[in-house]
Amino acid sequence: MVFFSKSTTPTGAEFRRAGKPLAGLTVLLFLHFSAALSYGVDILTLQEGIQTALKNHPGLKAADYSVEAAEESVREARGGFLPRVDLSESLTRTTGPGEVFWTELSQERFSLSDFAITNPNDPDGITNYNTQITLVQPVYTGGKLRTGYQISKLKREAARNDRERTRQEVIREFTAAYFGALLAGRFVEVAEKARTAVQAHAKMARDLLDQGMVLRSDLLRARVHLSEVEARLITARNQRKLAAANLNRIMGVDQGTEYELVYEETTGGMIDVGELHQLIEEAKENRPDLAELSLMEKTSEKGVELARASCLPRVNLVARYNRNDRDFLGNDGEYWTLMAVANINLFEGFSSRARIHRAKAEKARMSSLVAQATEGIELEVRSAYLNLQEAEARLEIARRSVSEAEESIRIVEDRYRGGMGRITELLDTETALTLARTHEARALYDLNIARTDLDLATGRL
Repeated sequence: MVFFSKSTTPTGAEFRRAGKPLAGLTVLLFLHFSAALSYGVDILTLQEGIQTALKNHPGLKAADYSVEAAEESVREARGGFLPRVDLSESLTRTTGPGEVFWTELSQERFSLSDFAITNPNDPDGITNYNTQITLVQPVYTGGKLRTGYQISKLKREAARNDRERTRQEVIREFTAAYFGALLAGRFVEVAEKARTAVQAHAKMARDLLDQGMVLRSDLLRARVHLSEVEARLITARNQRKLAAANLNRIMGVDQGTEYELVYEETTGGMIDVGELHQLIEEAKENRPDLAELSLMEKTSEKGVELARASCLPRVNLVARYNRNDRDFLGNDGEYWTLMAVANINLFEGFSSRARIHRAKAEKARMSSLVAQATEGIELEVRSAYLNLQEAEARLEIARRSVSEAEESIRIVEDRYRGGMGRITELLDTETALTLARTHEARALYDLNIARTDLDLATGRL
């Protein structure tokens, strides 16, 4: 379950204007938080919740592993520049004339007397243990190693940008859930106020009925309306519990954990229309997903170089050390070999040409995706910007509507109390006030989400 409270951060001028009422509000908030702590409920601010979500969110953990894998890929590609050393051990038993002759030479125990003792064409079997150490040092690969290393670094940066975008999306997801839980709590408060008001109206109808000023139908109508309000209150409380469970789910904690949420009201006027272009440019510079696509485009360019490198010659320096003996790990005979090996592909069924064309097509595809993403980001910023302006305007209208509805209910209550009004008018006015308060709560939620969406669209989160 999640509880809710509201705190404001006024400016210095507001402190001076508020005076004693602000001091009283501070005391009330202190007592409110103290009561929450006395019941063992932890206070959870938006920033604290974000840090918890970032620590536990499985999507962000997966992105961290992707970055780790990309880091290892860079190390793997860097290792291609270093020599490769292989150790092998083999056991051979043969009666082949040539193999026997070569084995005896390798073991350095061949003599001319061997021809007199045995028939060279039908020699006795011979056993050989061969220990071989081979070192291969790439000298020239047509740029394949260098290009592969550059590609691995580009993919590493792309993985880092993908991780950053995931981090921002987690923040947005949690922020929406946080304000959603606050909204659900506000809906409960609105429903409770409505119940209290309708209970008062029902009592008023009862008193007037006892005085013979209204019909019994007024009291019955008020009770029916009270039942409807109480049903809505049950639904609102259930929705608050679900919102609290969803908030805990995103944070990766037990969904039954109880927190005291704090709404910190932010102030500020509407954004100037002239700032829209700056916001779009800021998004193009800061959006990690666009940076990721740009890096993938560069990777595809390197892919063309890599495909072309397969058509170029390759030169390796090879050093080999051999030991041969009749016994395991013996050294009756040993020798070394040093050579330079050059390879070039002359023909492989036009596969090299196909690889180059495929790499070029991939490069063109990534260029199109970058252009598409850039246009989409601009539209996303425009949409978030306009939604923020709309949300600010709707919140102002909603607050004015609440003020007018409160004044209207006061007037209608006085008329009904004086026997000049009808119960239907009173109940309808109360319904209008509840609806206005609901719209105000929704407008405040939309404003906070619109601000978050604009930060996400510009890459500020």
